[in-house]
Amino acid sequence: MPRMRQSLGRAFDSGVSTPLLLCGMGVALWFASHRWHEEVWWLVGMACVAALSIADLRRHRRLADTQQWLQSIQEAVPDILFFKDTELRYRVINRAFAEAFALDPADALGRDDRGLFGPALHARFAAQDRALLAAGETGTYEESMEIGGEMRLLRARKQPVFDARGRAIGIVGLA
Repeated sequence: MPRMRQSLGRAFDSGVSTPLLLCGMGVALWFASHRWHEEVWWLVGMACVAALSIADLRRHRRLADTQQWLQSIQEAVPDILFFKDTELRYRVINRAFAEAFALDPADALGRDDRGLFGPALHARFAAQDRALLAAGETGTYEESMEIGGEMRLLRARKQPVFDARGRAIGIVGLA
């Protein structure tokens, strides 16, 4: 019994979810005692399924809340904001980006700079972005672009974004 307490303590400390631990305990008890009837095993199984379903629903709600918060934050930024993946395709743009370049956000997502700004700017932006991804550093650039029918000078600050393992997953920019 002390060994079981130590194992459970390690499992709780490692972040294993309570429903998963309860299911594991139910399976361990079943194997330890073959005297259980099939009906009891069925009940334990259904309890595990219910517990895991509830945990999954809670996780999905937290994810939806987080996505809504991030959407609200990006729309609250008054400057042009974007995120491109490592293939340099736009995955996130905010309202200021869409308004500045007279774009429908749904049409811009998944496209690259060539599709949005033409080949000349695409070549320049792609070279900047690839250099940033390779170096893993932040860069500041000034670009002359047509916005609202007039030429304007934009100052853009871009930097690579990394996942938890340290791999580059894209470029975030603010102008």
